[in-house]
Amino acid sequence: MSNGLRIWIFKLSIMEQTKLNKDRGFLDKQRLSEEEKTWFELIKSRIYKTLGREVQPETKELPAISIEILLTPHETAEDWKSFHEALDRADVCIVETQGWSEDYLKFIQKLSRGNPFTYINEKLKKRVMGNYDDRDKVLIETIYNSKKPVTFIDLPKGHPLIVNESSDEFILQGTFENILGQLGAALKLDAGYQRQREDYMIASLKIKIGELVKEFPELRKKNKIRLLITIGSAHVNLFTSIKKEVTPSVERNYGNKPAGYDSDTKALMRYMLDKEVSDELLARILLGHLTDLRLYTRKLTTSNNKAGLFENKIVSYFSLEEIRDFFEELSRLPAEKGNQQFARELLFSKLSEKGIKPPETEDKLDDFLKLPSLSAKIQDP
Repeated sequence: MSNGLRIWIFKLSIMEQTKLNKDRGFLDKQRLSEEEKTWFELIKSRIYKTLGREVQPETKELPAISIEILLTPHETAEDWKSFHEALDRADVCIVETQGWSEDYLKFIQKLSRGNPFTYINEKLKKRVMGNYDDRDKVLIETIYNSKKPVTFIDLPKGHPLIVNESSDEFILQGTFENILGQLGAALKLDAGYQRQREDYMIASLKIKIGELVKEFPELRKKNKIRLLITIGSAHVNLFTSIKKEVTPSVERNYGNKPAGYDSDTKALMRYMLDKEVSDELLARILLGHLTDLRLYTRKLTTSNNKAGLFENKIVSYFSLEEIRDFFEELSRLPAEKGNQQFARELLFSKLSEKGIKPPETEDKLDDFLKLPSLSAKIQDP
């Protein structure tokens, strides 16, 4: 590759499985919390079932529950527009929160109970720090004074399954084929981690429900507890797992329809389901990141759903061979032109040659998304 071109594709947390440190007592079974003990019993139950051994059932029965899974991106206010209505239907809410702490759980529960000082202080703190984004605003203002018990089933802070949170630029370099292989390996690694997260969520779900019933006596008066789980739209397999292992009374709804999966998410979901990912799909992921199509759509819309659909449509106009040629053309450029803005302009010029003009307003984006793609859909999850 001329000029030693390095292409920064995207920030990816480098996942390193941390080892148990018994000397520090981090996971010393003698000092495990009751929650962790129960979690290990559930995991043991799964292993025993696999081996054909019997496990004694728990003596305490949990209340009957029905579960609604709200699958939605979780970055902008537009992504969360259906959260308020879904929360109205629920008795209990579980929000996807990887790395949560007991202090944060207590804070969210205070918000739910309607503590005005907690609400005002959080809004002021977020604004002063400059990170009171639309997503946080919707979450805080929807939960505030809802009187709905809130809890988490995600991996807590410090859990050994959590990936190393120190992010680094993931640099892809080499030939076109080598880069596709590196992309696939990174996504496959992420998929394995996401499956582990989902296993933990399933194992801890019943435990959390039991804890809530003890903490909130009003739930005992209900014939059935209606539970809402909000989680990223890539976790579609959670529905099947809950239906199989927790309760058949479960439904899934999408916060945005149709779900605007970009190529990255499509590939991640396929790996999570142990399905193959083609070179063409990986090439489309590469094309999307080389040109940073997401940055372009942020000028048009706050909807991640539309952004994903836009990226899918744009990359669908290019075959594997065309993307390879595009990559090679970029590789021959001098270093000062090896940036995403130039790459995006070059991509749009090639679209123009195909008679396609990218939209410049949200209304035109909506019309553009209705147009047929020039190639068939590639490997939907």
